Amino acid sequence: MSLLDAVLSRISKRFARLEAQVAELERRLNNLIREAVVDEVNDDGTVVVTAAGLQSKPVPSITRAGNLRDWEPHTPNERVLLISPTGEAGKGLVLPGGYSDQFTQPHNKTDEARRSLGDTVITMTGSGYVIETQSMVIKCDDLTIEANVDIKGDRVTHNGKNIGDTHKHGGVVRGQDKTDPPI
Repeated sequence: MSLLDAVLSRISKRFARLEAQVAELERRLNNLIREAVVDEVNDDGTVVVTAAGLQSKPVPSITRAGNLRDWEPHTPNERVLLISPTGEAGKGLVLPGGYSDQFTQPHNKTDEARRSLGDTVITMTGSGYVIETQSMVIKCDDLTIEANVDIKGDRVTHNGKNIGDTHKHGGVVRGQDKTDPPI
């Protein structure tokens, strides 16, 4: 092999290495931010997504995880963004990706915020909240309500007894006597 052949061989090998490095950098750059769709939701807070035809391993979702923590699991077929700072999709994080034809925006008033899950809707306006749901349970040791209260419904119960507008009392006597507790 002549000196010229040896130099050309080294240059050719160097070009091949540089081309491989550029291809790897392009791959990592392409994987930095990818639009994806959720395939699987896991109870440990991870999701499996498909981005550009490739399925990820379980990756975590970005959420609050300090003293204030959120649990808002993704939904299969939800549009998300797969963020991979290293360019390795398996080491990425998932962000919500916005509305889609399947999951449209729940509201269109720009001066209100709204959250919905199934038939439950919470709307926040400049003057308060409106909660629309089939039922609600408040669990606490003590509850103080500082407000006027207007109850519209067919019944009100206290300790399992009807105290609404259809309740009855025993021991009713005209005059100053007190009635028995509600029946």
